[in-house]
Amino acid sequence: MRSFYGRLFLPGLLPVLLALSGCLFASQPRPEEPQPRGLSPVERFMVVRTPGGPDSTGVVSDPEFGENLRIVLEQEFLSASGETCRRASLLSQNGESEVVIMCRDKTGEWRLAPRLWGQGLPPARKHPDGQTE
Repeated sequence: MRSFYGRLFLPGLLPVLLALSGCLFASQPRPEEPQPRGLSPVERFMVVRTPGGPDSTGVVSDPEFGENLRIVLEQEFLSASGETCRRASLLSQNGESEVVIMCRDKTGEWRLAPRLWGQGLPPARKHPDGQTE
């Protein structure tokens, strides 16, 4: 008689134990992954394209730099601080130009370097309706 109840008890207990162990693993909080910051159109172009490659030139519109800019991703280099950096030239329709630099830090995040050369391109002007010029 005892072996009959033992045979019923063990197979019935196994699914319950498996379900409980699944609850233990599922209830553990997952660490939050850092959300990447959004890249501007110029930044996105510089990160995605290959410097000096066949896709290294294009036209972008960026609220920070202006509309319909010709961009040339020229070179990738190692900075003095050991970061991988990329240099691009921006040319506006008015003939104004600016050199921009982006560097990838130790965490792998790309950041636009401060604009150092003169005034740079004037930012795109916003109309009262929110559209850029």
